[in-house]
Amino acid sequence: MTFVAAKRFGERIIVISDTMISDLTGTKDNIIPGALKSVVLNLHMTVAYAGLADQGLDAIIRARRSLEGGGNTSGVEKILAEATQKHFGMLEFIVVSHGDGVNLKRIWDGNISSNLDQTCIGQRDLLSAILAQEGAAQLSIIPHPFEDEVPFSTAFRKLFNGIYVSDGVGGFGITTICSPYGHCYSNYGGVSTWDVVSIRQGVTEEQLADRRSGKTQWSYNINGAKLRGVGVVGALIPDAGIGYIYAPITGGGPIKWQFERPLAQDQHVTILNAFQKQIDEAADEVGGGVDVKVPAPIIRPPTDREFEQIITYSKNALLPTTLTMIDGAISVSCKSDKAFRTVRVGFAALGSDPISVLKTVIDRLNYALIASIKSDYDH
Repeated sequence: MTFVAAKRFGERIIVISDTMISDLTGTKDNIIPGALKSVVLNLHMTVAYAGLADQGLDAIIRARRSLEGGGNTSGVEKILAEATQKHFGMLEFIVVSHGDGVNLKRIWDGNISSNLDQTCIGQRDLLSAILAQEGAAQLSIIPHPFEDEVPFSTAFRKLFNGIYVSDGVGGFGITTICSPYGHCYSNYGGVSTWDVVSIRQGVTEEQLADRRSGKTQWSYNINGAKLRGVGVVGALIPDAGIGYIYAPITGGGPIKWQFERPLAQDQHVTILNAFQKQIDEAADEVGGGVDVKVPAPIIRPPTDREFEQIITYSKNALLPTTLTMIDGAISVSCKSDKAFRTVRVGFAALGSDPISVLKTVIDRLNYALIASIKSDYDH
């Protein structure tokens, strides 16, 4: 079993997946490195699978060859549907495409769904837990264009506190970003623990050493290729200087990569850079990647008139709120007789509508401070 889910956010679709491969003989599951379940086929299409790994990847490879030969989305869907019909009840797919509008479909047992807002394959009961976590997540004080997506992917990543999530689900958490500007993998870092540790007297040097060695916990980084539209992503464990590069389109398993100086704590940046270079070289070998130039954000200070409107709005805030123009940013502060909080809003975060952004910052900052005061009072 495995877990893959996808959800639409406007014109973007986020796909989340694990890497664990279950052993149907019951002898030994392949948790790390496992396999990549969400595979970017080209700039505008991603396919993910659950069920039979070899058969699923074989169908995905044939689907990519079809696209390279001039095929279209309908042709890909037909190839995948035939595979699920052949392996009835044991294989299913999610297809995300931006070639002709925004499309999210599920394919199973020879069936192709209509266009969906969200879907899940594999261990489907995990989706309800993720959606519950997503709904409970708090937004950041400073709004940004993709903030609706963050709780969804963050809730998924929180499942991976350890390498084993549930029966048949585990390994690394992979997030695929599918947008009109191209499909690619999300870069992020995390920490996994082997067990629950309770510390009364603080952290000792021995415990720190155990963490660095991976004895009690280990950090990891998920890095995609710099080019979009290519199904290559890497998972790195910096403390051990070991990583795995997934390029399933080549037909092979994950490539093990090892840094020459493992456990060198001061070498993390060097290790990450060396690993990224290997990922990009693997992406070049797979081919089809595109260096997409995303429109540059609007960076400008608010006009005098806009700033006056925001000052007026701040005077009606729940708590006393002040705004100060500083170098390249605006400082927003609110206070009560018991607490004080400030955020720095860079001009890049203001976008094309500084008034709307700063109003949102003022409201969220006030609500956050009030909630903090109430929490302290309750305790």
